[in-house]
Amino acid sequence: EAAILEEVMRSYARQGRTPLPVARPLAMRWADWLRGQPGVTAVEVAGDIRRWCDVCERVVLLATGPNPRGVEEAFRSATAVPEIDLVVVPPAAFVVAFVQLTGSPAHWQRLRDRASARGLSLDEGGLFRDGQAQPVADEAALYGALGLQWVPPELREDRGEIEAAAAGTLPRLLELSDVRGDLHAHSDWSDGLASLEGMAEAARGRGYAYLAITDHSPALAMIRGLDELRLRRQVEAIGSLNQKLRPFRLLTGIEVDLLVDGRTDLPPEALRDLEVVIGSVHTRLRLDREAMTARFLRAAEEPSVDALGHLTGRLIGQRDPYEVDLDRVLEACRRTGTWLEINASPERLDVDDRAARKARELGVKLMLGTDAHAPVCLEDMAWGIAIARRAWLGPEDVVNCRPAETLAERDGRG
Repeated sequence: EAAILEEVMRSYARQGRTPLPVARPLAMRWADWLRGQPGVTAVEVAGDIRRWCDVCERVVLLATGPNPRGVEEAFRSATAVPEIDLVVVPPAAFVVAFVQLTGSPAHWQRLRDRASARGLSLDEGGLFRDGQAQPVADEAALYGALGLQWVPPELREDRGEIEAAAAGTLPRLLELSDVRGDLHAHSDWSDGLASLEGMAEAARGRGYAYLAITDHSPALAMIRGLDELRLRRQVEAIGSLNQKLRPFRLLTGIEVDLLVDGRTDLPPEALRDLEVVIGSVHTRLRLDREAMTARFLRAAEEPSVDALGHLTGRLIGQRDPYEVDLDRVLEACRRTGTWLEINASPERLDVDDRAARKARELGVKLMLGTDAHAPVCLEDMAWGIAIARRAWLGPEDVVNCRPAETLAERDGRG
């Protein structure tokens, strides 16, 4: 498995963009290996991966021990993956190096500027005053010496986090434990690999209170998308199953296809009694910007559509995003109370953190969905959490943090 990960990493690295779900497991494997080597006293994963960037340029590992050269030689003899950078520093420099290698270059420069303004000097070797090294026990101590709250790694991009940390107003970021359920999942009624009960048991095993079953609609007939009759039958099956699953609940829903003009491929009256309706695009992906934008605007105006799914349509390393006017679509979502999905499927990670943060700033609520087609895929929620945290989202911004009974509440929707 490790060899497969390395080969996949090389393939993506040639494009300069490795998806986080590929890079992070590889980095963790090598970090664990290093921790078991003689003379290694500490190892951490840094760089893009520690910031949970959706795509990573390189894997950065930081290590320390009494014999730095020996650590480097042992690592180089064990791996031939050039996209992995190992940095070995003396123990006294480990904390500062961890901060430097984690944050973006702009974030690091802002820290250095604050140090200088306080009569300190900050570089990769440590924190100094008048040439004397200052003790830095951990990251919080370093940020504190600069008059800052500790900044979560996901925010270290120089996008306002320094100002917020100086003012003591950094947000409380979303945690996996805040999430009560997954709102985008498929079953074997369409192209999923597990039964309704199998998906429910997997979700319940993760500690969720609910799982939305959002199988495909009839436009995707080749993968057994549900027509009105089969949708009604599935709703009945979910109702019967919920009697057995209490207090856990399967929520009725569908991932309805948006036609070229933005209409749903099932009539609104077939959707209105469902608990979660996601409007997504799977066909005619290369409309021009105006036509694609109009497609989503009409969907946002449709009262039966609760959320817009994987809005930009990207497949990382395989397909570029659609041409769509994000600002206009987000404004429509704000006005109508339509949710915006953060699709946590590793190949999508859509929308990204910049779009999600813009949505938050406008007051648009975000929805997390793994787009799971098998029970194991429910674990992908971690990638969605990462995007949410990088977007400065807290529990109040994400509808999955609500009890199932209040999901029907739509700000601005009649």
